[in-house]
Amino acid sequence: MKKLLLFALSLIVLNPIFAQKKKDKKNPWLSVAPATAVKDWEGVYMGVVPCADCEGIQTMIKLNKDNSYTIQTKYLGKGTEIFEDKGKISWDKNGFLLLLLSGDDSSLVKLSLNELTLLDKEGKPVVGQYASYCILKKEKLLITEKYWKLIELNGKPLPSIKREKEPFLVLKDKGKNFGGHGGCNTLLGKYELGERNKIAFSDLVTTMMACEDSDTELALRDALESTDHYVIDGDFLKLEDARNKVNAKFLRVYLK
Repeated sequence: MKKLLLFALSLIVLNPIFAQKKKDKKNPWLSVAPATAVKDWEGVYMGVVPCADCEGIQTMIKLNKDNSYTIQTKYLGKGTEIFEDKGKISWDKNGFLLLLLSGDDSSLVKLSLNELTLLDKEGKPVVGQYASYCILKKEKLLITEKYWKLIELNGKPLPSIKREKEPFLVLKDKGKNFGGHGGCNTLLGKYELGERNKIAFSDLVTTMMACEDSDTELALRDALESTDHYVIDGDFLKLEDARNKVNAKFLRVYLK
């Protein structure tokens, strides 16, 4: 039995369409996006959907150019577990109505500029007090206000050892401050962005707990201090020095 019911919206009293069975009739759906589809439709759409017995369902839908999708959901107020499902996208002839296929299950969403609207069991937008909560907004391609999990330092994967926390960074818009963790100690500091993806980190401070993996923390700090610019490649963020050497590589983690 699947852990994830797509978006888990079956819990909403509005009962929108989820786990709808595919029909045996002639398939009216297209396997690729038609020319009339919204430009730049690929990307990440985020929102918090109403929930009958929790604070809300934090929802991420990622539409990929290869016509695949990923859905992640997290039940707010009910733990930290993140559920994930993947599948293929089918399109209507105009490219605005999408059928998200996962095995024998499917869900309907409507695509518009920078938005995805979750549809009810009749394939229509939800109306009433919950309507706005069924619209997911497309994220801008920025490095700020995102959770970046450290996966490599100086071209090498992190050592596989037990840590207090996973090393990560979050760059805040407000005050140009950043926070994070080195695996044992908290990291804090400031950053400044410039043209052509320039970035500079300064005023780095850490807590002073002793830990087994101090080498990783020191290397991360050195990597930040020597960073000249950044590169975003899909879900990956690379911090590079002035000679384009990759100091540190991070993976975007959603619903954090």
